[in-house]
Parts: sequence; C-alpha cells; structure tokens
Amino acid sequence: MVMDNIKIDISKDKIYIKKGKIKLKYLYSYIFCFFLINIAVVLFILKKEEKKINNFYILNFLEKFDKLIHLIFIVAFLFFLICISVFFFSFLRNLHLETILLTQIMKINGIDYEVIMEPLLFKGIKVNKNYRANYSFSNRGTYYSHFKDKCTITFITKDNKEYEWGYTLSYQKGMEIKKIIEDRINLELNKRDE
Repeated sequence: MVMDNIKIDISKDKIYIKKGKIKLKYLYSYIFCFFLINIAVVLFILKKEEKKINNFYILNFLEKFDKLIHLIFIVAFLFFLICISVFFFSFLRNLHLETILLTQIMKINGIDYEVIMEPLLFKGIKVNKNYRANYSFSNRGTYYSHFKDKCTITFITKDNKEYEWGYTLSYQKGMEIKKIIEDRINLELNKRDE
C-alpha cells in the first residue's frame, strides 16, 4: 500500500522534508503510560473492595465470588486494551515521523536513527522500485526489518553505509525527493568551489 503523506518545504536556505507525524519514542511512552494507568485503576479497585470487605465482614460467599468475577473481567478488559494499542501502533508505521533537513549539512531522521553528514561525505541516493523482504516464514524479522524493507529511499555515504527512509512512498515521490536533494547538494558544492 503506497502512502505519500509527505510535506516538502523548500526555501532559499533549506529544504525540509517530513513524512509522518508521531515519533516512535512517543508511542512507546504512550504504551508505557497506558499500562501504568491500567495498573493504577486495578489497584484502586482492589483497595476499594478491600475496604468494603473489612467494613462488612459477614458477606456471603456468592457476593464475594460475584465481585471477584467483576474484578477479573475489568483486569482482562484493561489488558485487552493494552494489547490492542500495542498492535494498533505497531501496524501504523506510516504515521511514524521521518525527516530530512538539508542546509549546508544534511540531517536525516529515521525511526531508529539520526545521522548528520556533510555533502562531501554523501555518495548518492538509491530509490527502490520494489519493496524488499529480508525474512522468511521461519525468520519473521523484527519491527525494524519490516520497516526498512518497505522504505523507498536509501541514502548511501562514501563509506558505503546505507540509511533507509520513506516508509511506503511511491517510486515517483521517491524520484522527486531524490532530484530535489541532489540538485540542492550540487548547488551547495558549486557554491563552496567558487
């Protein structure tokens, strides 16, 4: 599925390209906070039930059992919400923030890396026409390998390091971004030579 949710801001001094909206570390923080809130709710309910049992210690077995069933249902429901939120965010990779800032230097932010490079250290850009798959049925890969396999643009440095960027971009949008960046880098290098 191709998703060209790109914002390109070109000015005299810089080029800023943004894809997605949410940083991955904020998603992890959300899931952690959601988990803590659920634990706090469960502890609050337990404390409330404990007070009721202490105040009315002659509760019959059926009432205790009924309250226990309700508590188990609430805990199971909250656990289900946590699992759904983790599942939901892991499949919305397209919302994860990726940026490129090009001034006299080039700053690339992927989902799990940030790299700053001089235009002189930049070797080129490769645009992938088809997505790759580095995993098989027995080796399902990681979250990052799935993300990297669907990135359209690969930035290559002179020491042959590769940085994937642009999750599920179309080939045409990848070529457009490649041309914008290469034209600006050539312009910056020509200014330095003068």
